[in-house]
Amino acid sequence: MARWVNRVNKASLRSVETSSRHDFFEPALSFDLSLSHKSPLHGFYMLEVNDSHPFAANLSALYYQNASTDFNPNKSFFLPLGRRKTVKRVVYFPELSDVFKWDISDGVAIGDSVCLKLSKISRRFAKKMLTKKLLSNGCFLEDFAEMDLLDLYGRYDAVFSAKNQRALDYKGWITEVENFSPAIKNECTKFSIILPVYNPSIEHLANAMSSVLSQTYSNWELCISDDCSIDPAVRDLILQWAAKDSRIKYVFRLENGNISAASNSALSISTGEYVTLLDHDDVLAPCALNEVALVLASGPADIIYSDEDKIDENNVRYEPHFKSDFNFELILSHNYISHLGVYKRSLVEKVGGFRLGYEGCQDYDLVLRCLAESNVSKIKHIPKILYHWRAIEGSTAQDASQKSYTSLAGLKALKDAVYKIDNQWTVEIADLPNTYKVNRPIIKTPLVSIIIPTKDQKDLLESCVDSILLKTELTNYEIVIVDNGSVERETKKYLSKLSEKENIRVLNYSAPFNFSAINNYAVSQCPESEFVLLLNNDVEVINKGWLSEMVSLAKQEDVGCVGAKLYYTNGLIQHAGVILGIGGVAGHSHKCFSQDHHGYFSRLKLRQDLSAVTAACLLVKKSVYNQVGGLNEEDLTIAFNDVDFCLKVRDLGLRNVWTPFAELYHHESISRGAEDTPEKIQRFNKEASYMKDRWGASLLSDPYYNENLTLEHENFTIRACK
Repeated sequence: MARWVNRVNKASLRSVETSSRHDFFEPALSFDLSLSHKSPLHGFYMLEVNDSHPFAANLSALYYQNASTDFNPNKSFFLPLGRRKTVKRVVYFPELSDVFKWDISDGVAIGDSVCLKLSKISRRFAKKMLTKKLLSNGCFLEDFAEMDLLDLYGRYDAVFSAKNQRALDYKGWITEVENFSPAIKNECTKFSIILPVYNPSIEHLANAMSSVLSQTYSNWELCISDDCSIDPAVRDLILQWAAKDSRIKYVFRLENGNISAASNSALSISTGEYVTLLDHDDVLAPCALNEVALVLASGPADIIYSDEDKIDENNVRYEPHFKSDFNFELILSHNYISHLGVYKRSLVEKVGGFRLGYEGCQDYDLVLRCLAESNVSKIKHIPKILYHWRAIEGSTAQDASQKSYTSLAGLKALKDAVYKIDNQWTVEIADLPNTYKVNRPIIKTPLVSIIIPTKDQKDLLESCVDSILLKTELTNYEIVIVDNGSVERETKKYLSKLSEKENIRVLNYSAPFNFSAINNYAVSQCPESEFVLLLNNDVEVINKGWLSEMVSLAKQEDVGCVGAKLYYTNGLIQHAGVILGIGGVAGHSHKCFSQDHHGYFSRLKLRQDLSAVTAACLLVKKSVYNQVGGLNEEDLTIAFNDVDFCLKVRDLGLRNVWTPFAELYHHESISRGAEDTPEKIQRFNKEASYMKDRWGASLLSDPYYNENLTLEHENFTIRACK
């Protein structure tokens, strides 16, 4: 039952001035609320905030106090404001409180009324909600069931503070870091901006057109196609703007078709060398065309795309998407290229423009067909925010699940595309909206040698081997165990027993531990194998299709290494691919995120090309392994040998692929212990220095990451403002 409900009228807001700011928030608007019930609040409550108007920002703080005390910035709750949504969070009052002050960030817009609701909840329910939120945000929690409730709440509260901090980080990034190139001197390339229009908000359409007229690059034409909008004001606005600037061209369709038909109508009146796609309620950055022109000045391109963010009803920017360079496996998983999309006009005409029947994913269909007629060298990515995607109620930008037909249209487009690559490939819709999984059948199963170095730790090895034998649906494999000097009686007895099995071999390697040398030796002892799988002895298989999934990818001619999704024992992410440059050399993507977390723009749920994957579970053609000379056993005996190996494979022109559909537990380094002795630290630093000397600046420019993302952490946050 609600303990307290208060509806605040817009008139009750009062402006406040602040001379200082605390850690996360600088108030701009404030109003005080006094509780009408007799007993002050104490304990755990569910706080709900609802407003019918979309907020312009997502920062808010609610301060609490007793009537007899002053407001204290430390006595506050942070919560993200919703855009036409109810926002909920658990709050805890450690002392009696009955007066509130709600501070809202700069630029906020409030509707006629805002409803704040507090409901008393039990400690048990509070713990359930706190735990759920922490796990969904990738927090690393060990034995949280036994954790003190207030400690759990402290971590929970930090999640909301962190979200507010991320929003401030982006606001700070825009102010302090974002920069664009000087204007190009020779505006020789003409851009045709394709703008299909149907029943837009007049204000949003005006903003879209204004963003074109505001371009710092002037050699453009705006080709508008109105698809029989009902509101006559749309036609009037287009005519008014066209009368002011001769570069605005238009066509008023005689019958309503759809966005594909309207886009083709706009394309038919275009004359530019390149076409740029713009939706009728979105906004281009002022320098968008100039940045594209600079890329074209440096060399030919068929497709150019940029980073993007979202923009709300009040033109406040949020949720930036800093993208990978061209990523073949990722584009087969979803349309990460999206906005800003610029295409060579002759290429668009060659593939037949926009196809009817693919509405909702017409741009995905277009990019897939254009990619089939181009090559990687002519696909350019600009790591700058050049497009602002309008997020309004019912839009895909706000919630992709609101338009399920887009997933079906994308599925249809992707089926067409992959059929041309291999007519035996199939496609299915993946777990998240507008994401997909391409299935590559294994026609002839190759022999895979699963190589497992080990020393004693019988129970650990047994768990690993048993999981392979019990949970691997692919049958054409052998297990090659390399014993590096086991001395325990039980281990020797177990190895002897294993060697009697038909598909298990035990090799002896008596030299001092050298991970690279052990694996190189084992590979040399596998003459019949087409593939080798490097696998740690502290790994356990989870899903039966793990090896089939990895082999189906590694069989592709242009694929080098394939890596799997590894979890800690408690289910949190241990490995989701390697990102170069993190920590100076390389780090694991999304480390310690929860098992169900989608990751940065769904990347924990999608196959993707990456620079490297971990040798804790790495599959590669044996011919490729030998071609690059295997692992570096001279300079990288323990650390970074897998990263070095993957980079050598990448230099052959092959793609390294990570897949979330091969899942295993990884009890990281249990068999060797932590790298915490002076000797181990010295060796680690030496190998890190080798990597920096060997690979140089390439470690700081991972093409599958983004220069605007941090190299200090493994969580895809924005690089800190300098």
